Amino acid sequence: MYKHYHLLESTREEMRKSSAELLFFNKEKMGLNYDMFVNQPNVLSNLINSWVTYAPGFSVKNGVHISLYGKAVHSLGTEKHKKYVERALNFEDVGCFGLTEILHGSNVRGILTEAHYDHENKEFIINSPSKEAMKFWIGAAANVANMSVIWAQLYIDGKCHGVHAYIVPIRDRRTHKLLPGVLVGDCGPKNGLNEIDNGFLLFDNVRIPKANQLDRISGVDENGKFRTLIENDDKRFGIQLGPLSGGRFLIGMNAGINALNALTIAIRYTCIRRQFSNKPGEK
Repeated sequence: MYKHYHLLESTREEMRKSSAELLFFNKEKMGLNYDMFVNQPNVLSNLINSWVTYAPGFSVKNGVHISLYGKAVHSLGTEKHKKYVERALNFEDVGCFGLTEILHGSNVRGILTEAHYDHENKEFIINSPSKEAMKFWIGAAANVANMSVIWAQLYIDGKCHGVHAYIVPIRDRRTHKLLPGVLVGDCGPKNGLNEIDNGFLLFDNVRIPKANQLDRISGVDENGKFRTLIENDDKRFGIQLGPLSGGRFLIGMNAGINALNALTIAIRYTCIRRQFSNKPGEK
């Protein structure tokens, strides 16, 4: 279980399998509950720092699931979404974070995926209008995740109200088979992190309940009208992207840890390496 698979000549499939096994094995060891997740963020940060020292791929997989998927649901959701965070912390669900598209990565406001509100059924219809709207390079989507937070343009009666986030199941929790209307593919090898199953996602008019919109800041009210706590579009958009900030901060921390690991190896090696002797004729 704890062999350093990322240092061995394992196949991509073997590395992904070992990383996934470690993910579920460690849920019993973490002891991370909802209260700690919400009120003691330093605990999670320290755990991730420890994981990246041992196995970077496993750390990233955990980070996508907890720091991106879990934090997005908690930060942008309300009390009705608490159950999804608890399922994530208990690893009853494994989530991914569906923001980046083929045509839009940094330009989040330009994403093409749509969420149309159906007044009659009180549902959202999640749809990829073109291949360019494909969610791409989504960590854990190819194999492991059964849930996702999908970012899409909200449409009510044909009017666009900007980017919002939605909880969208992509696989059956019991059988792990893809749900109707969901197309998933594998993005292939990933240099340095082959244990991460990055994938792409396309949606063909996938219906989700109205309650699945993460609507702490803005969303659709009971009368089917758009409502928001922040009228300024720029401010609202900036706050909605808050969950990304923690992940980017952890990337910086992980880079520092990798540098420390390299420095440790170099110092240890210099302590034992002898190249020339002080006396002539000796090696």
